[in-house]
Amino acid sequence: MSLHGFVGVLAFVLTLLFPALASADRAIELAAVETRQPGAYESQHRRLSFDVQRKGKTIGQHVVNIREDGDQVVVDTKIDIKINIAFVTVFTYSHTGHEVWQDGKLVSLDNVSNDNGNEIVLTAERGTEGLIVHGTRFDGAMTDLTIPTSYWNTATVQCKRMFNTQNGKPMDVNVQEDGSEIIQAGGRTVEATKYTIDGDLKKQIWYDRAGTWVKSVFNVRGQQIEYVLVDDKVETASNDPRILTR
Repeated sequence: MSLHGFVGVLAFVLTLLFPALASADRAIELAAVETRQPGAYESQHRRLSFDVQRKGKTIGQHVVNIREDGDQVVVDTKIDIKINIAFVTVFTYSHTGHEVWQDGKLVSLDNVSNDNGNEIVLTAERGTEGLIVHGTRFDGAMTDLTIPTSYWNTATVQCKRMFNTQNGKPMDVNVQEDGSEIIQAGGRTVEATKYTIDGDLKKQIWYDRAGTWVKSVFNVRGQQIEYVLVDDKVETASNDPRILTR
């Protein structure tokens, strides 16, 4: 494969790696988000840190920070990837994402990506017509209740329709539960449930028994990319009586 072809493949891979938004009915969305808030996320600041790997070699990091801010849940995502060939950087990707949630609904989303020098902006804000999305492949209202597949929320695996948070392109998906596995994540052995996402987006993703995202794997044109959880930190407000110990 030529250098240009390799970079093209990695660029295509990255469009699948990074956050997308998913449609779900009200019951699923509220149940999923409310499940994440008590205990694991209630009055806490949680940080999930992943190594992004190709052929066992780390090519970048993906970090998710989740915190409460009053009656809202705020989720910040930071991704940095760099591909080197013969000590020369041939591809770079960076991404920052900011989500605000309230009462089980996504209130707003602001993403900025830099794909090898090409800046891409996507915004979403809830209005009277639904979630108003402005992206390069979709611009308008999404009337269904939506959640971003930034993957911290286990409702990701209950989605039937998604759209790409880099460009807003809608995607139809099917999700299958493949059972539990024992994996290494965050420096420990954990039991996690594996799910396979198929359709316009192809991905395998694992959540542990507490509903924490712990692993992702997918293939595009023979290129396998793996997310490996390397750190999972929780900081609690010790004077808050609502805190539940994991």
